[in-house]
Amino acid sequence: MDKVTPLDLTPHQVKQAEQQRDAANDTVNARLLETYQWLLVPGQADPKGAVTWQSHRLSGQDALAVRASKKMRNGELLLTALAGTLLRMELDRVPLWRGPGPTAGMGPGLRRDGEMVLL
Repeated sequence: MDKVTPLDLTPHQVKQAEQQRDAANDTVNARLLETYQWLLVPGQADPKGAVTWQSHRLSGQDALAVRASKKMRNGELLLTALAGTLLRMELDRVPLWRGPGPTAGMGPGLRRDGEMVLL
């Protein structure tokens, strides 16, 4: 309490004000945890299809970002590591090439595609 002297508070009043401040902070923190409890996760089964949204209820007393990342990792909605074969399988689902897939002689066509992506 940096305004003790200008307010002419007794030590008892200072302690009471600090306790009320701490109680108000605790109340605000508890209400924030209750307020932000829904996680919205976008999904797209087909790369050309519409985006769908899933809602997940968060629980716990951790920070919001911690609760959200735990929920997403447990539901395999957030992957922090992925095996090479699974990565290849996911990449094969997305139409990255004009033909059936990459070939050694793609040369100029692949370079043009890359330039278009960078623009």
